[in-house]
Amino acid sequence: MVGMGFLIWSDVLASKNFPGSDYVKGDLFCILGATLYGVSNVYQEFLVRQRPLYEVVGQMGFWATVLSGIQLAILERNDIKNVNWTPQVVAYIVGFDVALFIMYSVSPLLFRRSSATFFNLSLLTSDFYGLIFGLFLFGAKVNYLYPIAYIQIIVGIIVYNLYPAPEPKFKKILDHC
Repeated sequence: MVGMGFLIWSDVLASKNFPGSDYVKGDLFCILGATLYGVSNVYQEFLVRQRPLYEVVGQMGFWATVLSGIQLAILERNDIKNVNWTPQVVAYIVGFDVALFIMYSVSPLLFRRSSATFFNLSLLTSDFYGLIFGLFLFGAKVNYLYPIAYIQIIVGIIVYNLYPAPEPKFKKILDHC
């Protein structure tokens, strides 16, 4: 939490306060999205520990494709019609899809070996890695708080993993249902 505080503080110091029409609504949607993402990771961890890995990944991929396709057809149909389908645009979409495929194929392995909490704590380091890419690709400037935030997040991950998490008692709960 301290590391995330440093990241937010560094954005404020860098004057990255983008104007918005409704800050409260934006904050509430952000909290709702983060909560639902966390819940989905915990549920995925639950499934990975109960069912074979290929079944979880296969079902997750199938239903995600169906639901995302419906969402795309409803919400983005006009934008899809207006896309200029150049090879570069297609390559970006394919690259994005490959990256998501790898992430969602590997994350169940991490959930099985560690936990959804460890996964989400580790995602906090992505801002720092994005900064490193930005330095080399776009010549971005480094705010002095980013390395401090990164170190704080890494310390948090280490502290979380000092003692092994207790093994979830999912099977005992399911046996009583």
